[in-house]
Amino acid sequence: MVKIIKLIKRTSYFVPFTIYLFVFCVIIIPGYTWLKNLSKLPDSAYNSIFSLLLSIALLFSLAVLCFGLITVMVSFIYFKVKQTKNEVRVLLNTRYHKEKGQNKQSVSININPILLPLMGFLRIRIVYDKDLYSHKFSPVPNKHKLFNTSFSGEFNWDLPEIREYQIEKVIIYFEDFFRFFSFASSVNASNRFHISPASQSLHNIKASPRKTEETTTRVEELKRVEGELINYKNFETNDDVRRIVWKIYAKNKELV
Repeated sequence: MVKIIKLIKRTSYFVPFTIYLFVFCVIIIPGYTWLKNLSKLPDSAYNSIFSLLLSIALLFSLAVLCFGLITVMVSFIYFKVKQTKNEVRVLLNTRYHKEKGQNKQSVSININPILLPLMGFLRIRIVYDKDLYSHKFSPVPNKHKLFNTSFSGEFNWDLPEIREYQIEKVIIYFEDFFRFFSFASSVNASNRFHISPASQSLHNIKASPRKTEETTTRVEELKRVEGELINYKNFETNDDVRRIVWKIYAKNKELV
């Protein structure tokens, strides 16, 4: 059962549409149907105008979807053609640094050649340690150009475990401006790095000696506590010998 769940989860990483497209369709289709029924009401002078505006809104929504699909498809097909010719190169560089008091693993990525979607985005998912998948990252590009056949950027990867990591593949996602479509392609990119323990300066460590606790409650009534002068008496003839306190006899030579 666990293997089936993992397989379904891995397959969902390559689904060509996102949850945003599903939400968009859930809102548009019932809304269009409801407004279409309103335009059929009799004795209304605005039926023709309302139907025309409704058709324009529907055509505009379809145009937005087609524009996003075309821009993503062009970039994806271009990348797959270059990948079949073994011309795609993906370079990863890792760097461990400290940012705002937190330890961060910075990853720099360089992909060449690649064509970014028009007004779209490029996102990255890393496959590491054989069967582990990272979250989707949005690398910050180093260069901002409208048409560029290469991409270089970096992102921070939060890895809490202190150990060695081995990157095996990189999944590249081509997404449109509205993030309705997301076409994925995996590329081999081997890299190995390790997370070191966080170093702390000795000057920042403050050690204070333990302070004695101050009693704020005063006992007004004295209580009798068992000691040398309480529950003791001198030994008499009829007393049990086993009850003699031999420690006091060894100290004072007195039988009590």
